[in-house]
Amino acid sequence: MRCLVTGNQGFIGGHMARRLRQDGHIVIGMDSMTGTDIREPITLNGPYDWVFHFAGLAAIPPSMTDPANYMAVNVQGTVNVLEAARKAGAKRFIYAASGTCYGHDPVLPTQEHYPLFPQSPYAMSKKLGEELCAHWEDMYGLQTWSLRLFSPYGPRMSPGTSAMGTLIKLARENKPITITGDG
Repeated sequence: MRCLVTGNQGFIGGHMARRLRQDGHIVIGMDSMTGTDIREPITLNGPYDWVFHFAGLAAIPPSMTDPANYMAVNVQGTVNVLEAARKAGAKRFIYAASGTCYGHDPVLPTQEHYPLFPQSPYAMSKKLGEELCAHWEDMYGLQTWSLRLFSPYGPRMSPGTSAMGTLIKLARENKPITITGDG
């Protein structure tokens, strides 16, 4: 398979690109660290069997102070990647959505059909990305899947992008960990 992975230098995209290569697939990476700005229109040399869209801005706190940039990167960027994938003849599009779309207090265990209630610019940008994927599927026939990831963590993650990352960082530094509320 010929695959494009956006955000291939990041935490999740990097792991995906490495796994695809290990499984024998051809992987083309695209990342802001290598000069690609998804806020601008993109041209891809296709065709691609799969596009994995993991590029974007993560974390809720910075989205509260810079909402316009989150919308530019996560929403307009998703439009640009979807459109480039469509024009390049991609067969399938996988989008890294977020469990934050459910809001602060979802019913547990959370079902996929549970109502969405994004409560930050980050969560809203990821919800809009899901809607864009559904629209491109309906309008253009590009098969899309949105994965609502819940607090992913692991090797090479950025410590400040999630509560889990912060807890791991504090534990590694042997610093006190404060749990607010019931944790």
